Amino acid sequence: MQQRRMSMQGRKRVLPGVLASVIVLSLSVAQGLSQPYERETKVGAVDKRELRRAEEVLARHDTGILSIAGVVGVGVGLTKEGNRAAIHVYVNVEETGGTIPIALPRQVEGVPVRIIETGQVKAQE
Repeated sequence: MQQRRMSMQGRKRVLPGVLASVIVLSLSVAQGLSQPYERETKVGAVDKRELRRAEEVLARHDTGILSIAGVVGVGVGLTKEGNRAAIHVYVNVEETGGTIPIALPRQVEGVPVRIIETGQVKAQE
């Protein structure tokens, strides 16, 4: 019985330390998860700030780009070479008679535009 009481007393001394360690670790992990995504600054060879800028530029111009005949979608990705952020413009070449609309810009506010030829886009049911 004596040995068991000592064991319980030892646990009482250790438990607050363990609990404090768990809380500190949890807060550290939560803080790391809530940091802006600049923590890792690159996606492959592309700086994440460059991707964010491309997203911001696209947000300002997506309506105008989508209004061009044959354009069925837009997004942000990489250039064909994979070394820069780019605005992706998806063009249904069946609608345009097999050609890329001349109205599509090569770049928008300094961000390259990558034209991706596609067929008809249908929503999945």
